[in-house]
Amino acid sequence: MFCHIILICPVSLHRGPHSHSLMTHSNYYGTVTPYPNFCARSDAAALEKAIETKGVDEDVIISILVDRSNEQRQKIKAAYEESTGKPLADALKSALRSHLEDVALALLMTPAQFDAHELTKTRTIQSTWNGPKRMQL
Repeated sequence: MFCHIILICPVSLHRGPHSHSLMTHSNYYGTVTPYPNFCARSDAAALEKAIETKGVDEDVIISILVDRSNEQRQKIKAAYEESTGKPLADALKSALRSHLEDVALALLMTPAQFDAHELTKTRTIQSTWNGPKRMQL
């Protein structure tokens, strides 16, 4: 077995339109851009419908979660809970399974929450391999 850590890089390696040097960090742009004409309430309603559909409409869930920026996903979470009274993460946990559930829940986390989640998971895996041990960060 092996252990891996997923690192999230906030900046893409794609060059911006006005960049002149590979060494100029400010000329790089992130690859996830905010969804145009975004409406958190509409997305929350579409997710609720997809979750409650018999057999769960995974395509709708995937398309909404991957086409929105993290900031937009946080607004969708709030709108969903406001309209249904339930956390979106709980609804997705009961509707999805396996790797799709893992990815959907990870997409709902803020970057800091995701990093903490992955470090905790790695620490847990390490302790099961080598016995109880503290990981120094």
